[in-house]
Amino acid sequence: MSCSKVLTTESVNQRIVQIKYAVRGLIPTTADKISREYRERGEDAGIVYCNIGNPHALGQKPNTFFHKVLALVEDSDLRNDPPRYFLSDQVERAKTLHRWFKGAPGAYTASPGVLEIRQEVGSFIEARDGHPCSADSVFLTDGASPAIKYILNLIIRADKSVKDGILTPIPQYPLYSASITQFGGQLVGYFLNESEDWALSMSQLEEAYETAEREGFPIRALILINPGNPTGQCLSEANLLSVLEFCYERHLVVLSDEVYQTNVYHADKRFFSARKVLLDNPHLEGLELVSFHSISKGVIGECGLRGGYFQTEGISEDVMAVIRKMVSVGLCPNTRGQMLVSLMVNPPREGDPSFPLYREETTAIFKSLARRAERLSNALNELEGMSARHIQGALYAFPSLDLPRAAIVEAHRRGLHPDEIYCLELLESEHVCVVPGSGFGGDDHMRVTILPPEHRFDDLIERIRRHHERFMAKYNAIPVAAEDLAPGEGRVAVHPMEEPLPDDDDDAELGEDEEVM
Repeated sequence: MSCSKVLTTESVNQRIVQIKYAVRGLIPTTADKISREYRERGEDAGIVYCNIGNPHALGQKPNTFFHKVLALVEDSDLRNDPPRYFLSDQVERAKTLHRWFKGAPGAYTASPGVLEIRQEVGSFIEARDGHPCSADSVFLTDGASPAIKYILNLIIRADKSVKDGILTPIPQYPLYSASITQFGGQLVGYFLNESEDWALSMSQLEEAYETAEREGFPIRALILINPGNPTGQCLSEANLLSVLEFCYERHLVVLSDEVYQTNVYHADKRFFSARKVLLDNPHLEGLELVSFHSISKGVIGECGLRGGYFQTEGISEDVMAVIRKMVSVGLCPNTRGQMLVSLMVNPPREGDPSFPLYREETTAIFKSLARRAERLSNALNELEGMSARHIQGALYAFPSLDLPRAAIVEAHRRGLHPDEIYCLELLESEHVCVVPGSGFGGDDHMRVTILPPEHRFDDLIERIRRHHERFMAKYNAIPVAAEDLAPGEGRVAVHPMEEPLPDDDDDAELGEDEEVM
């Protein structure tokens, strides 16, 4: 007689069951199944994974300085008797890091991270913003994702009878909707304006806040993603100031996701941190702000080594004590990630032996990303029924799809969003893996990374073009009766305050070629 199961999908935490995470959902899971089937036959499926911001998996070269320093830290023979191909500043930096880790980089560190590295982060932030930054306000983490989850878990009071609301941009990165659901909060969406390059509209923000208040959701915090993911917009200084004033007047905590701060491609755009705008305006004194950064994006792309930080402003000392206790439960961030945060915020400087190659490598990657952003935007805009705003920043295009009515009907028949049908057929026919926009709250869109290498970009664009023309011709040729369409021409509307529904496909195993954020 077998033992009855304690854990079933009905008995486990329903908040976890309800989580949806599109970047690892139906399309990527299907891509991995196709890839496995080909491997079992001894063949390569040739799938281009454009679903997630994972630069090294798509061929971006790791930074030479970073990895030589890591090698020296971890190998005492190399460090003590370095071959000539290790430059003097690489050796000295490795010795410094080894000393900061007390000669044992495999040992636990202080829970917020190594003090000297947090001091380096403070110096980096001070140089960027023009305002002093204490190391005590900096917490090193295993990437930005766990940092964001730490803070959302702190803010959302799951023991309350009424769910706490978190103002979140729509479209949004699914980490936020998943985490808010997991912790028992209520996502309250404020819509970005696609026709104005995904600008943040204060009227939309005010409308979302007032609607949530009327419906009984107390708003606790507002999330900013700047530059935007999946939308790529860069918020102006004036726009940021308006948002911070809005939060100040309503006593909201601001969470500012700034992991793409290096990825700004338009010459007329510039990254402004929320912290700089806050501290430049003394009338906002006391506003609570938490900012996030990571080694996974920019021109570094070290997604798998998991390094990042969060930094606080305006948080009371008693709550800071709670945060320190919260991070201590995890013992400490991984040490290689901490080292890479150090190297990110304090890279080679002009005059250092490693600087010429460091500058050459990072400049080449940035310029290539800018070219790819422009090429992809232009190519998508040439396709009938597709419209893409030009990519100002981050790593993605997010074009809208004007799909044939027959495709919408077919999507309804299969219980899918119309853009899921489009993306699924793109994968099946051309082996290109992208994410449906509905997974970000932006129906009838798709998110495509700009990360495939330039020498493969023509092939990527051609695959998308072939699929698009075939898809449009196929469904435009199918007659649709008016009664077959749901209201609104059958589009599946996602209200920004809806609970996400369970989706068995999202519970499948993670793809081997993917990473967390």
